[in-house]
Amino acid sequence: MKENPPKTYTPSVKDVINAEKYRIGVQGKDEKLFGLALSGGGIRSASFGLGLLQALVSSKDNMLKKLHYMSTVSGGGYIGSSLTWFLNQGLPDGTKAGTSPENFPFGAKNIGARNFDDDEKTLNRNLILDFIRQHGNYLTPGKGLDFVSLIGIVIRSTFVSLLVYFSLLTLLMGGLVETGAFRIKFFIDLNILLNGAVIGVGLILLFAVIYSMTTLFKAQYSWLIMAQKTAGWAWTMVLTLTALGLIPLLMCKMEDAIAAASATTGGVVGVLLGLFEQFRSRKPDEKEGAISTTRILLGVVALTYSLLIFSYLVANFLLAEPGNIWLFIPLAIVIIVGLCVNLNIFGLHRMYRDRLMETFMANKDNIKNNEWGPATEANHTNIEDMCAKNSNPRPYHIINTNLVTTDSHHSKFNGRGGDNFILSPLYCGSDATGWQETKYYRKDRFRNKGITLATAMAISGAAVNPSAGPNGQGLTKNKLISILLGLLNIQLGFWSDNPNPKKKSFMWFPSNFLWPGLFGNVLGRDLSENKRSILLTDGGHFENLALYELIRRRLQVIICSDAGCDPDFKFEDLTNLIEKVRVDFGVSIIFRKDNPLKDLIPDQKDGAMGDKLLLAKKGYAVADIYYSEKSSANKHGVLIYIKTTLTSELPADLYGYKLNHPTYPDETTADQFFSEVQFEAYRELGFQLGKNVDWKVAQ
Repeated sequence: MKENPPKTYTPSVKDVINAEKYRIGVQGKDEKLFGLALSGGGIRSASFGLGLLQALVSSKDNMLKKLHYMSTVSGGGYIGSSLTWFLNQGLPDGTKAGTSPENFPFGAKNIGARNFDDDEKTLNRNLILDFIRQHGNYLTPGKGLDFVSLIGIVIRSTFVSLLVYFSLLTLLMGGLVETGAFRIKFFIDLNILLNGAVIGVGLILLFAVIYSMTTLFKAQYSWLIMAQKTAGWAWTMVLTLTALGLIPLLMCKMEDAIAAASATTGGVVGVLLGLFEQFRSRKPDEKEGAISTTRILLGVVALTYSLLIFSYLVANFLLAEPGNIWLFIPLAIVIIVGLCVNLNIFGLHRMYRDRLMETFMANKDNIKNNEWGPATEANHTNIEDMCAKNSNPRPYHIINTNLVTTDSHHSKFNGRGGDNFILSPLYCGSDATGWQETKYYRKDRFRNKGITLATAMAISGAAVNPSAGPNGQGLTKNKLISILLGLLNIQLGFWSDNPNPKKKSFMWFPSNFLWPGLFGNVLGRDLSENKRSILLTDGGHFENLALYELIRRRLQVIICSDAGCDPDFKFEDLTNLIEKVRVDFGVSIIFRKDNPLKDLIPDQKDGAMGDKLLLAKKGYAVADIYYSEKSSANKHGVLIYIKTTLTSELPADLYGYKLNHPTYPDETTADQFFSEVQFEAYRELGFQLGKNVDWKVAQ
């Protein structure tokens, strides 16, 4: 008999944590809790994290086996989800996987060796390791899935998106033409729309004078607020009427062919500027300045101008026939394509999700043959099936995503632009929305069958999306570039259901171009915790170290792998985390004087390459975590913070790679096409730095 979800019950965060403790077997026990956080950073972070996992399982006390929790975000989720997957599915030879050196999924104890002896059993132990590191170019694995097909997906997604929104504009233009809005009317030689804009400006100025006179008397507070809101709405309407009213004036000055050519040029310029700013935003240290803002503005104006001109020309062409029957063409496109296309499947998200799944959750036969193939086993396996109590409940996996809340009425969520939204085997949700049991989340009788582990991993890594940016900042938070990305459908985010049972979605149609696509993706409206459809993006848009939820759970020992792109050692992700947990949980994180952050910064020349490279003293730093005094339990914890940096006594090939690739170990996150050599450079660095940690600091 099918179990139905509770209609009104929303569990508290205490309920969530207690259920997790019961699952991992520590409920009611006085046991030191250990956790691992794997940061964002794309395939770079996954490679480095893989090496660190190998170091943990190879350590004297097997630190991996001690872990109760594993929290991942973005690229760290690639390898973290891979570990969770194989702990659930077992090894390619059919034996059970685990967190001991004998059954660890990612290689035998002699880490890195591919054929170090003739023991077939030992060689089989490295099959998963070999498969992953030789498929670091996961977006273009071959067999027809190459760079050309990748660009083809982008073009397809953009074309259909523009087709829908262009058809919508064509209907709008057709309606304006038919109602006579573009005809010359009224007291000045302008069309109705421009007359409306002129009248609107006059009314605004008249209202300003009247309003100024009311200050003679004591004004009501609510009146002052309403007056300001009204001014904003009025100017928005004036600008809209002006933009639409100018279209026929521009058209009468040029031939249709010239107008079409100029509109085409504007559209191309708009698309190119949008793509340029998007790729630029993925580079480290690229901030929004006056030049960037100007390019964004030009891109939006050019693309909008192109769509308006073309839609006006097409509307007039379609209206030339009697009966206006040809307007049914754009109407059909809007209704059929606009409403029926599932953005979560049609867009870039699904392609990204599938390519990740095929590399990090591959079928056993694909791994044995070391050959790419569809990941049919992972394609339908839900996240609630992971970390099973009768299998490998530890480390319990928390996948972090970002709930976009740029339109929230709550100051905290609005100001940050997001909230940490978890996807885990037991519960999904956030502070903003509340939580729901995963076995009920996003399930209905029509389309949705829950959240798969592969989908959760991809959502956590959805770095490219309108209205969201790293740590709540960045170019993609800009309203103008968000409009561009929305129109072009360049996004990796995922439209999901609100876990709050009172906000359960009733829509028959999937998340589509019209709803919530038009208002959410393009206009950046209705993005909040109170909507039935919520937008989930890269967890790094909220917090990129995956430490937030581990701090919430007051763990005594937390190991953090930071492989974010930070070539200048500004520690932006770390400072963002420290600020958020202090504000939200009353927690202080203070680094120890004998293991300070400065030891991670390369400042000495005493390595194997002499004076050619600057090296750091250590690959890790240690901090004390002082939890809030409100609770008598777990007042103190230890953070072992491991960062991508070069130290002395590393293998010579890592120094050689650095000399040939100066940005290593902080090569751009935009590079998601790792070769085996590149993957190994980060994997081995993670292993070496993890191996050199003095784990006694965790005691």
